[in-house]
Amino acid sequence: MVGNYLRVGRAKCQETRNETPDLQTWAKAQPEDVVWYRDRFSGTTMERPGLKRLLADVRCGKDSKVCIWRLDRLGRTVKDLTGLFEELVTCKINLISLKDGIPQRAA
Repeated sequence: MVGNYLRVGRAKCQETRNETPDLQTWAKAQPEDVVWYRDRFSGTTMERPGLKRLLADVRCGKDSKVCIWRLDRLGRTVKDLTGLFEELVTCKINLISLKDGIPQRAA
């Protein structure tokens, strides 16, 4: 399966309308089933329910790819992103960032 992850901050004015169409278009082109994970949390914390569910599915082998709209949807600090990237590589998960042009290939 593919995990599509969307995140917006807590502000009421923030919505996923920028992310959703691009991720939906990408998801339709995938041969695998797509699971959606969503959060309405600040990117400054990695303690988010949707992200926790995504990582749990990654760890148990349910997801083979993770697709995000932009890197800042995953995290805001280099430390957090580096740790997350290392875990994805360890789990042999491909990371795709649509706006950053990152089609990461797992080793």
